[in-house]
Amino acid sequence: KRKILAKLNALSVTTMSASSGWDSVDPPVSPQKGTRVRDRLELSPTSRAKCQRCGEKIMKGVERVGIQAKIDVENLNFRPWQLKYYHADCVSGGTKRKLFLEDSVTATGNVVPAKKETKAPKKTAKTKPSNHGKLTPKMRLELERDLREVRRCFAEQQGCEEYKVFQNQCLQELVANCPQNQAELLKCWGIGKERAAQYGSTILATIRPYLTGGKAKSRRAPQNTSSTAASAPSAAAQTPVDDDDILMGPTLSVEELVRKRMEEVRARGEEFEILD
Repeated sequence: KRKILAKLNALSVTTMSASSGWDSVDPPVSPQKGTRVRDRLELSPTSRAKCQRCGEKIMKGVERVGIQAKIDVENLNFRPWQLKYYHADCVSGGTKRKLFLEDSVTATGNVVPAKKETKAPKKTAKTKPSNHGKLTPKMRLELERDLREVRRCFAEQQGCEEYKVFQNQCLQELVANCPQNQAELLKCWGIGKERAAQYGSTILATIRPYLTGGKAKSRRAPQNTSSTAASAPSAAAQTPVDDDDILMGPTLSVEELVRKRMEEVRARGEEFEILD
């Protein structure tokens, strides 16, 4: 319809002359058959249309009659329908009875306001909720510092550059997504199966306290006094080194997490590979 209206404005339109009866009280009404477009009997939604009989504008809220008429348009191989509007008082009752109206509208006074076309709301892509929103800016900053410390400690243990552990872009992905398991970890940029196998449990153990307890743990290993060291076993002795226990959220510092992870691997006679 919009394309047709654009062509109607751009091209010269051959309209019916006054002798055809469009300016009379009994304008012609097309037969009600085939794909005939409906006529209208409504309250004018705007003040733009002009009455074909009196030439006056049909003001907003005034009862009007719209009669469908086929017109000739250059460069079109068919004759489109076009509404010709009238004041309700400018056409006869006989003409109104001939109108081809919607079932809910009659020519005996049951006039309804014209419905304005409303655009359907645009569908927005649903986004999965991110764990990023659970952390305050201060917590995100602390998490980033802890992950940088994890990277530094592993690089120091392996004798390699820090970016060999994981790069800055990967670090930002970890802070933004806060993965909670291996599957989510593998979705982060720069984390493949080998890197997840080597560093994954430590990374997850570093992130987990921020999501569960909402409190950043100390990035430095706690120092035991001589009195407490003699009376109680150290935290390292109490903390298991199994991967599942690490994932449950240990109270170890970042340095201890990395050291325990390296000791566990070396106890199995293995060594971490320096990855590209």
